[in-house]
Amino acid sequence: MCALFHHKDDLVVSASLDQTVRVWDIGALRKKTVSPADDFLQLSQMNTDFFGGVDAIVKYVLEGHDRGVNWASFHPTLPLIVSGADDRQLKVWRMNEDKSIRVWDATKRTGLQTFCREHDRFWILTAHPELNLLAAGHDSGMIVFKLQRECPAFSVSGDSVYYVKDRFLRFYEYSSQKDTQVIPIRRPGSNSLNQSPRTLSYSPTENAVLICLDGDGGYYELHIVPKDSFGRVDTVQEAKKGPGGSAIFMARNRFAVLEKSSNQILVKNLKNEIVKKSSLPVVADEIFYAGMLFGQVTWKSVALLSKHSISIADKKLVICLDGDGGYYELHIVPKDSFGRVDTVQEAKRGPGGSAIFVARNRTEDKVVIFDLQQRIVLEDLQTSTIRYVIWSSDMESVALLSKHSISIADKKLVHRCTLHETIRVKSGAWDDNGVFIYTTLTHIKYCLPNGDSGIIRTLDVPVYITKIFGNTIFCLDRDGKNRPIIIDSTEYMFKLSLLRKRFDQVMNMIRSSELCGQAMIAYLQQKGFPEVALHFVKDERTRFNLALESGYIQIAVASAKEIDEKDHWYRLGVEALRQGNSGIVEYAYQRTKNFERLSFFI
Repeated sequence: MCALFHHKDDLVVSASLDQTVRVWDIGALRKKTVSPADDFLQLSQMNTDFFGGVDAIVKYVLEGHDRGVNWASFHPTLPLIVSGADDRQLKVWRMNEDKSIRVWDATKRTGLQTFCREHDRFWILTAHPELNLLAAGHDSGMIVFKLQRECPAFSVSGDSVYYVKDRFLRFYEYSSQKDTQVIPIRRPGSNSLNQSPRTLSYSPTENAVLICLDGDGGYYELHIVPKDSFGRVDTVQEAKKGPGGSAIFMARNRFAVLEKSSNQILVKNLKNEIVKKSSLPVVADEIFYAGMLFGQVTWKSVALLSKHSISIADKKLVICLDGDGGYYELHIVPKDSFGRVDTVQEAKRGPGGSAIFVARNRTEDKVVIFDLQQRIVLEDLQTSTIRYVIWSSDMESVALLSKHSISIADKKLVHRCTLHETIRVKSGAWDDNGVFIYTTLTHIKYCLPNGDSGIIRTLDVPVYITKIFGNTIFCLDRDGKNRPIIIDSTEYMFKLSLLRKRFDQVMNMIRSSELCGQAMIAYLQQKGFPEVALHFVKDERTRFNLALESGYIQIAVASAKEIDEKDHWYRLGVEALRQGNSGIVEYAYQRTKNFERLSFFI
């Protein structure tokens, strides 16, 4: 049914209706040279020799399909073979370094990965020459899919980020841009397809890392990183493992694991021992950390506070801690106590901290905020299936990232806005001004609190944002390399200043920057700021229209004199009459020689 050459080696892969995929060694053909002959008998003999059994040898027979195989192909860069058959399955076979073909388990002869469609047969398959993509055609259409996860798992902690690259946990410091290998986290041989870490959670106080993977139904690995182990393999402790759909740190020495089979959240300590179980009132397939809830110590309303947070009001200092299951300390600060130890009053302490989680429900397309202490759902929000939950630094805003949309909400999951993208959303982060910066396959974009969005710059390759410092975006690419990208934030900072009515900043940006273009003028008109748009425009016709819209009649008169057209003088007279400016009305009628209206006006 199909036969294809290997792109480098003297191999041919063939697909057959006998349910097998065969690999042929045609190395003998390269060594054999045949000269053309006019004699018919010699030509027949040459053809016989050319296709003889000694020239093309079947080296391997791959058996695994239940029906006839329609297509097989070598991967252009990886040691893989992909096959599609009438059993509606795609199978991926691995080719090892000695050029032999084997499956993941050579004794059981099972495929590394199987893609199956219930009612369709696969007929053709090909690999992208550069990207990690495969395309397969079936009875009712085609699919494009990946063999491996390309988004690196990472966790940001202050001025640094921990991330996974190859088989190692690495540490990158933003200020010095120093990259350090920390510990090995995967053993050689554990390189099965689609086994890249999915998420990573880091505890800065205990220097511990939780890594979640999708293999074997989902499991996690807990690594305790000794402080002196950076780059040293001999000091690495054995990782603790356990099943779970997702695992995240919720306190200094506690982490939560979602057990999908029982729909429970298991709270465990660093010894991997279960401390507490809590049943979820809704079916969840993933959980995301959402801070600590300290209802007793908030000043106006219930607040979501990050770990080790501090709140100050009316000379009262509240320190929220997460030890012993979560507690707070209330300190009364006397006015004359600065620097004096003898005047310090004893702190009032009480419980009240409980971990808050955002739980995702795919079946109902919604997310909920769940209080682990009270075991109740605090808030919920209907949204498309989310992939990432990204909180702002003050925990006041949250971005819910789906495949093709972004939903912005506040800490109580009150919906603010939703953006829709035609191509996939890859990553995002909040900057210090409350603007959400996100990436798609081809662009870096921004989203303001009111839902306005725009393009910051284009991308040559997809990147994943980890941190934003001013005009510098730090990100990871698909090769696991940290890349600082300098951006121009003038446009979205200008719009943000308009949104917050900081007109002094707006005027400073107008004087110092090169904000111009019809798009900016249209935006200012749309948002009700035509008077600001006047500062961008030099064209007299546009200035005339903006001046009439904003009510600046004197600027309109100056532009009308430059244009000197009857229609513009007429419009000026109508606007001046509406404002009650009789002098300009009379002047406009004189310029248009509208003596009938002028006599009536006099």
